[in-house]
Amino acid sequence: MRVPVLCLFACAAAITIVGCGGSADSPAQPTITAVVAGSLAKAAGDGQSAVAGQNVTVAPSVTLLDTRGIAMVNAPVTFTVAAGGGSVEGGAATTSAAGLATAGQWRLGPTPGANTLVATAAGLPPVTFSATGTADPCLTTNPIAFGAVASGALAASDCLLDDQYYGDHFAFTTIDGQRAQLDLVSTAFDPWLDLAGPLVTDYLAFDDNAGDGPASRIRLLAPPTAYIATVNSFAARQTGAYTFSVTSWSGDATGCEQDVWIVPSAVVMTQTAEATDCSFTGTGGPFFGDGFNFVAIGGRTYTITMSSLVVDPVLRVFDGITGAAIGVDNNSGGGTAARISWTPAVSTTGVVFATTAVGSTTGAYSLVVAGPATRSASSSASGAAIRLPVRGRAVRRPASGAAGAPWVFPRVP
Repeated sequence: MRVPVLCLFACAAAITIVGCGGSADSPAQPTITAVVAGSLAKAAGDGQSAVAGQNVTVAPSVTLLDTRGIAMVNAPVTFTVAAGGGSVEGGAATTSAAGLATAGQWRLGPTPGANTLVATAAGLPPVTFSATGTADPCLTTNPIAFGAVASGALAASDCLLDDQYYGDHFAFTTIDGQRAQLDLVSTAFDPWLDLAGPLVTDYLAFDDNAGDGPASRIRLLAPPTAYIATVNSFAARQTGAYTFSVTSWSGDATGCEQDVWIVPSAVVMTQTAEATDCSFTGTGGPFFGDGFNFVAIGGRTYTITMSSLVVDPVLRVFDGITGAAIGVDNNSGGGTAARISWTPAVSTTGVVFATTAVGSTTGAYSLVVAGPATRSASSSASGAAIRLPVRGRAVRRPASGAAGAPWVFPRVP
């Protein structure tokens, strides 16, 4: 009687034992079955959205299994952009021990809209990932009509300014005879308002709390053109609702609010020294006058001239960031005209006080703040905006100062 031969084969995942019978001279042999890919499925990264031209947050990945549902290891998977005009890094991937293959980075196309990425492997039906390219909030402006009020909210989806501040851009245009007043009001955050020309590198003005209550205000004396106002916050990453308006004002700097900003040019501005204006004490005083601001670009020369037929002009100029006195002048402009020239070493703000030499006198005067309003293309490095070191400093007035409180500067020598 013959004893059956024992089957001692260790059956691997790819080997199937057909039988263990046969004779002692010719034992049964195993049949080897090839591993066959059975399924390709999305694991992560579908249905995302990102700013057009930027990478999606989650890199697309797929899981590859064989016909028995076992993960296929070191198998090739290819990721290819199918629509949207984007690109993929690491498009040729291999599966891990868990059968997972992940694309390197999927960058969406430059135009907002639909994007698709296709994953293929081992002759299986392709798997398609979809993503939506959204408009870049830093390149998006919201048009606002002159005289209109807009309601909005700062949110994490807004443009992130300087990697710290959420902001919304508003575009408006002035025509001859229009003097723009910008007001930003919020009870959810401490409002901060920036103003630029048609290009964001043409930085023209800023304000923290010159408005009434928790509000920012800019009153503009500038040529008629297009402007971009950026609504943001004093503290980093603040969010919440706000209202923003662009209305008109008389163009006459009355009172002592000091929220008037000038775009340097050769334009002559007519103003009036009044008893209700800023008041300076001193021997023979008080001396009345108006305050004006302008952005001063480092290395450029600005010439401020004040003239009058009815009062004896005196100019006082300060560095608006440091509070340092730049100079005081009575009649360097010829006759009774006052004139000061200033070339700041670094970009900062200039503060001009147009006052009188004789105490308690009032009357009309002319003011010119001449100089480059913006940087030329040759002096602009990669389109970078002018950065002014103003955040976190009470450069306008002490934090405890009420709306309309005067600025505090060192006494003019």
